[in-house]
Amino acid sequence: MNNVEVNTKLKDNKPPVGWVKIRLGELGKFKTSSVDKKVDKNEKPVRLINYMDVYRKNFIDNSLKLMEVTANNHEIIVSQVRKGDILFTPSSETPDDIGHSAVVLEDLPNTLYSYHLVRLTIRESISIDLKFRGYFCNFKEVLRQFELSSTGVTRYTLSRKDFEEVEIILPISLTEQHKIAEILETIDETIEKTDEIIKKYKRIKQGLMHDLLTRGITAFEFEKDKLIASVKKVFKNGDHRFGREENLVSHLSRHFEDFLPEWDVDNEVEKNKERQRPDIIIHKRGTDKNLFAIEVKKNDNLNAIKEDIKKLEDVMLEDYHYEDTIFIGFDIENFEDIFKLSEKVNFILVSRNGEIKVKSRVRRFKESTLGRIPEEWK
Repeated sequence: MNNVEVNTKLKDNKPPVGWVKIRLGELGKFKTSSVDKKVDKNEKPVRLINYMDVYRKNFIDNSLKLMEVTANNHEIIVSQVRKGDILFTPSSETPDDIGHSAVVLEDLPNTLYSYHLVRLTIRESISIDLKFRGYFCNFKEVLRQFELSSTGVTRYTLSRKDFEEVEIILPISLTEQHKIAEILETIDETIEKTDEIIKKYKRIKQGLMHDLLTRGITAFEFEKDKLIASVKKVFKNGDHRFGREENLVSHLSRHFEDFLPEWDVDNEVEKNKERQRPDIIIHKRGTDKNLFAIEVKKNDNLNAIKEDIKKLEDVMLEDYHYEDTIFIGFDIENFEDIFKLSEKVNFILVSRNGEIKVKSRVRRFKESTLGRIPEEWK
């Protein structure tokens, strides 16, 4: 910063070494505009920087999509923006939301600023880094001064004199100014990327909310990864290869307990056709919360599997109202034949070489005022 006389009347805290305290009016000249949004066939077409093009922004460049209006020759001469100009918002509906500024980063041909803005043109004798100009008035200490200086009832405004009296501090070194702006710009870019990620996930959430609130999610789909992980453990340990089927059920139950600790896991060791109990139930003991009824086989005997499927459909779903039923089969080769046995039961099938195939139960839907929803929903 060159040839700056620091106003000796400023008696606040001293700025850091190498910095100066100065009024905005000492940096350059403030000027208002008379250009509005009118379009007059007798005037020349121009681009107009308006209030929202500046509000809560730091930079203005050619990437900005601007309004097209008209202006007369005098307005074009006095309200043309140039590289390095700083534009301020001089009014707001609330006093704590006033005085935001942005710097013009490049020459913008045939571009004016509107009467809703105030322009500060920095004196040529004063050196302030271009990017730094977009930041030094947008921090809370300066914005607080704008707030305290504003007047109004329903809308608060700042006069040109108010802008001129606001105090700021600046580093004299252009290198320091540039480095500060570089750091802040990097943060802004990170925030912008984060905002885009947030917007993306908000869109995903909206789509997911629609699916969840009209299609729902089954207990099997919700816990599928944990169930498959348990089955993989059994295969990896070879628990399906040796001993009776009851041993396999016992091992599988133990893994379910590990992966689903919030539920109780019980298995039926002694078979009793009259009781029609499944091999494994996952539930809350002493309550009516029945999550999964599970049948397990360690071969692909189709007739035996059909009996298990019938038990799951007729008894577990209809009589005991389990949320979902699952058939788990090991050493399976005829996947598709078994999948065809039921649309109401979920399947986890494992081949002899460890390939796992899963089929979720088919859901039926009905029309409603909300669109298509599961048949069982009211």
